Amino acid sequence: VEAMVDSPWQTPQQAPHMMGCATGECQECCRSGGWVGGVGAYVIKPHWTTNAAFATSLSSGGATIDSQTDFAYSYFASPLVWLGYVGENGLGVRTRFWLFDESSTTTFTNDGSATFISAAPLNYLNSSSTAGDVLTFSSGLDVDVIDLELTQTFEACGFSGQLSAGGRYTRIEQTYRHAEAPLTGLNDIVESSHDFDGFGPSLGAEVRRP
Repeated sequence: VEAMVDSPWQTPQQAPHMMGCATGECQECCRSGGWVGGVGAYVIKPHWTTNAAFATSLSSGGATIDSQTDFAYSYFASPLVWLGYVGENGLGVRTRFWLFDESSTTTFTNDGSATFISAAPLNYLNSSSTAGDVLTFSSGLDVDVIDLELTQTFEACGFSGQLSAGGRYTRIEQTYRHAEAPLTGLNDIVESSHDFDGFGPSLGAEVRRP
């Protein structure tokens, strides 16, 4: 009887709990290796010091008034996807990818009261002062970001979290396009683009309190 009472199956077993994991009371039940992943979104609005769509030259009372109109960008949702693997010792690897690909377009008809001048990439521009010209100005911004990181989960003093370190690759492309209709000359269409590719280190930390 004594052997049966003292046998493991008769001993009440307490279920593991989060605080037990955080304080180190439960070591074997806290971590298990496996694949992890998720999806989400960043809500982003781009800002520039200046991002000209066109300039306006208006003559009034013997004076000329010049002004500039920039492209209007609003908030956009950019998708985020990440995938990784975490070992039983908390060490893992993950990759994340998110992109931003949006544009802004302005179209109107010249009423002949002013001269509208496109932006001038490489000093190449188009101007319209003729009533009835249909003017279109477009701007595009494309950002692609890829992260590759090593991660390490931890528990300490009631806190849990994850540290990460790795690298980030980013590609940014900005475009500009202007078109005048009807087409009367080669300069009635103005197009330009420029891009940037870069790579650099990344560090991160996430901390939770149950």
